[in-house]
Amino acid sequence: MKAPIFWQRKNIFSALLLPFSLLYWVYIRLCLLFPFNKLQKFPVPVICIGNLVVGGTGKTPTAITLAKLLIKKGKSPAFVSKGYKGTFSGTIKVESSSSPQIVGDEALLLARIAPCYVCKNRATGIQKAIEDGANMIILDDGMHDRSVNKDLTFMIIDGTYGLGNGFLLPAGPLRNNLSYGISQCDYAVIIGQDIKNIQYLIHKKVPILEAKISVNEHTAPEKNSSYVAFAGIGNPAKFFTTLHENGYIISKEIYFPDHHYYSDKEIEELIELAKNTNSKLITTTKDLVKINNHYTNNISILPINIHLIDEEKISQILEPLL
Repeated sequence: MKAPIFWQRKNIFSALLLPFSLLYWVYIRLCLLFPFNKLQKFPVPVICIGNLVVGGTGKTPTAITLAKLLIKKGKSPAFVSKGYKGTFSGTIKVESSSSPQIVGDEALLLARIAPCYVCKNRATGIQKAIEDGANMIILDDGMHDRSVNKDLTFMIIDGTYGLGNGFLLPAGPLRNNLSYGISQCDYAVIIGQDIKNIQYLIHKKVPILEAKISVNEHTAPEKNSSYVAFAGIGNPAKFFTTLHENGYIISKEIYFPDHHYYSDKEIEELIELAKNTNSKLITTTKDLVKINNHYTNNISILPINIHLIDEEKISQILEPLL
């Protein structure tokens, strides 16, 4: 699904859906009062990278940045993911040959950095990772999972999107309310320019860390061509904006639903569109893993990283867990 436009601001559509948001609020409160699983603690530190809104806020690239930092400090981290939209069952250690339809697209990206285990039950996935030698666990998502004890939780917020219209699903993008999110996290990480003034809302309630999106210029595609840009992620507009901000000429922007798996026909149509507009194709790393390898040589990617601005502060935060 694409995120509805009305999730960005309060209007008649969001107002009409408020009764359903109330029902959702009752449901999540019941889940909090009567959790399905008991809280489990583990012999190694568990770090959670979570968020409050549905869709892309930058959790996965932030998790990757954190894993790289831990590896640099001599640790052996492993990722645990629920493999959103994956068709697997049981617990799977992701391999480079794994199918994104089975393990999910994000798990394939994580597995390029450190071992990644996909399991619908996070506690089971954590236990398997520990058995295989991991001495740090990074949960990609999981802030709302009360079955796992987290030693450190970062709540990721996209500074350009903020909390949308501030309503719970389905009237808005919130998976839970802001006060709950603050109660469940140790630090909030705001990525990009804070145009929604999130810091003003939360700065007295939770410590704030700042981060920004950076493009790896060494592996980035050339800028002297025009591109047809396409993306099937939580917030495609953010990808297109990043392209523009970094000097890329975009002849066409094509939106696909989040976690979309591309058919050969769709890619052939995109190749034809690029040809007709004298352009090349460009997409995200996350999208590329969902495309038949037969076509990937014809598609460029924009290699991005999440840069934590105060890395020394992050190191201090992590120190008690090392």
